[in-house]
Amino acid sequence: MVELRENEAKTLLALKEAGGRLNVSEIAERSNLAHAAVMRAALSLKSKNLIKINERKIQKVSLNDEGRRYADVGLPERRLADALARMGGEARLDKALEAASLEKGLSAIALGWLSRKGWGRIEKKDHTVRLLKEPSEGADERLLKFLKIKGTVNVESLDDEMKDAVILLKGRKIIEVHEETQRELELTDEGWELVKKGIRITTEISQVTPELLVTGKWREVKLRRYNIKAPVA
Repeated sequence: MVELRENEAKTLLALKEAGGRLNVSEIAERSNLAHAAVMRAALSLKSKNLIKINERKIQKVSLNDEGRRYADVGLPERRLADALARMGGEARLDKALEAASLEKGLSAIALGWLSRKGWGRIEKKDHTVRLLKEPSEGADERLLKFLKIKGTVNVESLDDEMKDAVILLKGRKIIEVHEETQRELELTDEGWELVKKGIRITTEISQVTPELLVTGKWREVKLRRYNIKAPVA
């Protein structure tokens, strides 16, 4: 007979209800357990051949401080393009930059990307800047708005245009991309066999309290055993 602890039983039941596969974060949410508690239970269940632990690397993206500011006020080239549109599509360079209210050091960035995106052209002879077309919203701007709402996003979940925008904005040092290891738990044949028979969750405690003794509830709980050989997260 397989002996299960409380968190192990909760983990198995969460897997059963989900069809046999779930990542650790989803199990933690469904079973109301801490992430570390699920991992400890998972390592123990794996040693009993009741589950498999599948690992894969995923990339997550989020805004840095500069990215959050641009998500609020717009990219420098967008602010310059909007200013030019208000000024009739053409203006002296210094007046256009002033109207765009660009912070110190952003003028060259705004002009560079305005030209690179084909939105405008700088006339060096008479020191003017001209808007060439009405700029449409690009994938980089959509990504900024999306990240502002979502916070952190799995790169794999984005479409191809947005993935290209990740590369672009990472190059501009507007976003942060970091790698995480995602762990997914999967019931083995033995695990399925066990959950189909039925699992009862028994509340475990680490010590008997006066309240448990007075109320008689000590009869309904199980004293948790401490296994010094158990694997750790």
